[in-house]
Amino acid sequence: MCLGAALARAELEIGLSTLFARFPRARRVEPAPPRLGSVFINSPAALPVHLEPAAA
Repeated sequence: MCLGAALARAELEIGLSTLFARFPRARRVEPAPPRLGSVFINSPAALPVHLEPAAA
């Protein structure tokens, strides 16, 4: 088990909640992002998003 896994999960939760609080209308630009061609990790090569700040 990775010793930093709990810290990584906490950072991700804080980061994403902050991002979506600031940009509640964030959306993906492409419907299906291309995947990385790796046997070790299955993730998108990129994830372009359109960010609009919350209305003041």
